[in-house]
Amino acid sequence: MKKINRIVILSVMFVLAFSGCTKPTQPIAAQAIQRGMHHTDSIVDDLARMSKQAAVDKAVLDVKNAKTPEESQKAVEKLATTFEKVGWLLVQYERGRNLTLIGERFIWEQKGIFDIVIDDITKAKDNVDGKNPTTQPVTRADIENLNKN
Repeated sequence: MKKINRIVILSVMFVLAFSGCTKPTQPIAAQAIQRGMHHTDSIVDDLARMSKQAAVDKAVLDVKNAKTPEESQKAVEKLATTFEKVGWLLVQYERGRNLTLIGERFIWEQKGIFDIVIDDITKAKDNVDGKNPTTQPVTRADIENLNKN
């Protein structure tokens, strides 16, 4: 009985902590996430632009200081490689961002957190009360029936 009381108390504390996010407040939470993603996008774009500009500046300096055409060619190739790496990182960022958005939208559109918590509490209570048949202990008759089949 004490175990059930602890579960109920912890569940109530959990519900109170997350009760602000129900079905009606989900659009507000989704908008906040979207604003955060746009902010992160602008930071990543700025970092990519700065990285490319630094690579161009270094390549121009290397070409100016090159003593042979081969050294100039190496500086240009290094610049192209840097651009490819920055482009690859941007693609990876976009992939991760899209996966995050898909996951969040799936979660937000299914149920509110409050609804999910209520369902979990109900399932836990059913498990404790023995109403859920998957939590019933296996009897000798069950094993014998399995062996017959």
